[in-house]
Amino acid sequence: MSQDRLKTSFKDTLKKLIKIEGSPQKISLSVAFGVFWGVFPGTGIIFSLIFAALLRLNKAASVLGCLLTNSWLSFIIGLVGVRFGLVFLGVDFEIIWSKFLGLCKDFHFDKAFDFIFSKDILNIFIAYIIASFFIAIVVYLLSYAIIKIHRARKART
Repeated sequence: MSQDRLKTSFKDTLKKLIKIEGSPQKISLSVAFGVFWGVFPGTGIIFSLIFAALLRLNKAASVLGCLLTNSWLSFIIGLVGVRFGLVFLGVDFEIIWSKFLGLCKDFHFDKAFDFIFSKDILNIFIAYIIASFFIAIVVYLLSYAIIKIHRARKART
């Protein structure tokens, strides 16, 4: 993706975020929940919509947050996030990564089941929760600031 297209896409996303009706807190919380489910593997838009409905959040903002991260960006955020989460848990990323690479090089279903039902997967799962939570907090703060600044500027004009 070219840099101009990336800037245009980012601007379009900001415009959509700013146009959503509601309080800055509720919109930002909705976006943060969407980002949380977008980063977390295997969930995405459906979980984003379900939790937005259950918590009476803005569904459009939640989906927007989910779509921001539930794409090619999800893979990058996931790797960095899991690494961060594992460090937070005190687990060595390199050991888990080498086990995974070993499984990929010499794949057997019994080894795959052993890996899937090992403590390593639980650590990765918890690491994803930690990473998703921290990323959601950052997105909440950023989206809140963007909405407040935009609305303050709009009120002055």
